[in-house]
Amino acid sequence: MAIAAEIIIEYSKIAPLFEAGVERAKKTGRATLVSYSQLVPAADPLYFFAERQQTGVNAFYWEHPADNFAIAGVGIARIFKGAGPNRFEAVQAEWGKITMEAVVGGAAGWGVGPLLMGGFSFDPARQGTALWRGYGDGSLVLPRLLLTRKEGGTYLTVNALVAENSDPDSLARQAAHLYRAPAAPLSEMDSSNSLQLEDVMPAQDWQATVAEAVGQIRQGAFQKVVLAREVQVTAAKIFEVGTVLGRLRQNFPDATIFAVAREGRVFVGATPERLVQLQAGEVLTAALAGSIGRGATPSEDEKLGQELLQSAKNQGEHAVVADIIHEALQKVCVDVYKGEPPRLLKLRNVQHLYTPITGRLHCQGTILQLVEALHPTPALGGFPRSETLAFIRQHEGLDRGWYGAPLGWLDCRGEGEFVVAIRSALLDSNKATLFAGCGIVADSEPASEYQESRLKLKAMLSALA
Repeated sequence: MAIAAEIIIEYSKIAPLFEAGVERAKKTGRATLVSYSQLVPAADPLYFFAERQQTGVNAFYWEHPADNFAIAGVGIARIFKGAGPNRFEAVQAEWGKITMEAVVGGAAGWGVGPLLMGGFSFDPARQGTALWRGYGDGSLVLPRLLLTRKEGGTYLTVNALVAENSDPDSLARQAAHLYRAPAAPLSEMDSSNSLQLEDVMPAQDWQATVAEAVGQIRQGAFQKVVLAREVQVTAAKIFEVGTVLGRLRQNFPDATIFAVAREGRVFVGATPERLVQLQAGEVLTAALAGSIGRGATPSEDEKLGQELLQSAKNQGEHAVVADIIHEALQKVCVDVYKGEPPRLLKLRNVQHLYTPITGRLHCQGTILQLVEALHPTPALGGFPRSETLAFIRQHEGLDRGWYGAPLGWLDCRGEGEFVVAIRSALLDSNKATLFAGCGIVADSEPASEYQESRLKLKAMLSALA
């Protein structure tokens, strides 16, 4: 049901901002960002995202269900792109110039105000394919509208780039009418969809690649490498993105739920792995490596958890990841702390070894500097980095695109949060491409790794079906 636009933002509050923005653009000769935020009636950002994504609008969704925190950005005020090895610096430099001259008013706080939202590819040195068209090496969007729900209320942010010849009155009146409250999705959460699955690389071939990696590790070529699998899914019906996200929210409240809509396709997921968060100068990240399934009963679940904690193979793999992240943070942070020993992180269908790592960023740093220092972690690439990336490019046989890559948001202070985009799928009408990766070490068994990858795919398959 269509809903008429609601006048939520008062013209008298935003008109002076647009006038100031145009005046600044006249002085600098450059477009000026004007941004205004205010408290609005309670609304669900998931519905806000789902409504507009259906019309093909560029959109971004992010949620921590357990924390009652969600943001949804729709439309494009400006897009920031970076390519090649300097992509993080390129985006930060351009964003820094815009925010330095911005005219910002209204409410402020974590997740409120002008934000960049998007992500980066796993490996910019690898030639991309048509599968990931529109995503690129690095692509973050300043949304036209941003809806944020958190403790304390729901906030609407309106963003615009104004030029020296812009009409501030016209822009202000247009901005005041942009928002309409979202309605609930039309489809029911429990509607089913039958799926057909096909391994892009046959199971025996993928296991042969794992065996090749194990052989090279034992010969000393590298210590660990992460190999991913790609699965193509065809459904009887077109995937309803709002329904998929709703299921992920319900099934994985302790994960980060995300979606990035580009050119008619949507990259969605429920990742347990935070790459890094920067808030008020405090840095929070974690090592997540080593996996086992969940038990059917509490006693069986406890037994499996203890098996994981006592596994020399998984403990060794986890230690490599934790040590590398700790070392990387020490180069850009002070007061770095690594929690020991590893603990269990229990998700709906899998449990992991987990070690929190914290620190305080050096002065004048930004979250994109942290992302560059940490990506790819050994949990998604391997160790040493250059050798394992070369092996992945030569042997993996797929285009990871944004799978296993940094995805998230940052504000005008350079703070924000990025996750590692795993437990994910790229949706295109009634088709989906799913990915799952496994950490390969010296005593890895190809058949066991294949079964572990199937376990990791269940998170997305349950949401799609």
